[in-house]
Amino acid sequence: MQTTTRRFMCGAGLGIGATMLACLSLAMAQQPGQNGPYPLGVSGLPRPNYDQQTRDLLSKYSAANDQAERDQLVKEMTQVAAQDFDARQESRSQELKNLEEQLKKLRALHERRAKEKDDIVRDRVRNLLRDADGLGWGSDRIGAPQSPQGNESDGFNNIPRGKR
Repeated sequence: MQTTTRRFMCGAGLGIGATMLACLSLAMAQQPGQNGPYPLGVSGLPRPNYDQQTRDLLSKYSAANDQAERDQLVKEMTQVAAQDFDARQESRSQELKNLEEQLKKLRALHERRAKEKDDIVRDRVRNLLRDADGLGWGSDRIGAPQSPQGNESDGFNNIPRGKR
């Protein structure tokens, strides 16, 4: 997730809304073989397999004939479900904390870009003009001069074919 965060924070073309949507979808993604979207506890260690415990208790409940035994199994299932809920809530709280921190960083970057708008725009126009004059990096075809036939240059230093 850190690599993704860096990409989002460095990318100038993505909006905050699209970035947060992508972050949320990544955070909620379920990994193969994991038990739901919150497989790890807050400590990062695997949390107990509450689903398996619940299945075991349900199996015992189905096999039990005595009402007192069934009542006890219901109490145990209630405890396991409560523990599962608490573990999931802890994981979600940690995830929210991480997302809030990421949002804080993205907002700071957004504000910084707004403050430096004039410099960013000036640099972009300068680069576009250098490309148009054939003095650019050569990888960005936006603003490249066109050949007399109206086609863009072939990407060789952004110089049209007739001027090489």
